[in-house]
Amino acid sequence: INHSLSAVYAKIEDHESCLKLLKENYDISLNLGDSLAILYNIYGLAETYGKLNRYPDMYASCQEAIRFQQIKGERNAIGFSYTKIGEYFRVQEQLDSSIYYLNKSITFNKAQGEKLLEQSAHVEMARVYLILDDYDQAAFHGEYALSLGPSPGFEIEGVLAEVYANQKRYEKAFEMQTLYAKEKERIANEQQNGKLITKLL
Repeated sequence: INHSLSAVYAKIEDHESCLKLLKENYDISLNLGDSLAILYNIYGLAETYGKLNRYPDMYASCQEAIRFQQIKGERNAIGFSYTKIGEYFRVQEQLDSSIYYLNKSITFNKAQGEKLLEQSAHVEMARVYLILDDYDQAAFHGEYALSLGPSPGFEIEGVLAEVYANQKRYEKAFEMQTLYAKEKERIANEQQNGKLITKLL
């Protein structure tokens, strides 16, 4: 039940409630000795800390996940932690370190066929190159991410809209921004419905 509820809270962006349930789930999985559940709860904590802009906590969770995987020999979604570490260093404006960890993530995800995680790493890389004003590299990573399939929340389109605007490719920028705005509106409506559901719980 907690797992389903945490997913609902994440969807409606009630991150504090999501965090509370994830911590409970983590403790339960520790008591059960369920390695995979432990790992994915750590991933959930890292993701939620990021949503709350609690980046040192996000970084610590990622380091915990990496240590746990090394001890247990567990390689499921290993690239996730490296993408989040790359995000941490982007926020800290340590962009060389960010690129290093994102490349590491891309390598792991490609080797393991983790397309969604590989996509996420390329989107984050595009954000880094936007900061560096390297719009060609930003476009490369954004377009590659888009080639891997539809992006959750049209996140890639939002990044590419900014990239194309900086490249003065205004028609493409408008196209991407329109897709992104429509998806944001759809998500907002979905979140409102989710909030109504949580009130009934």
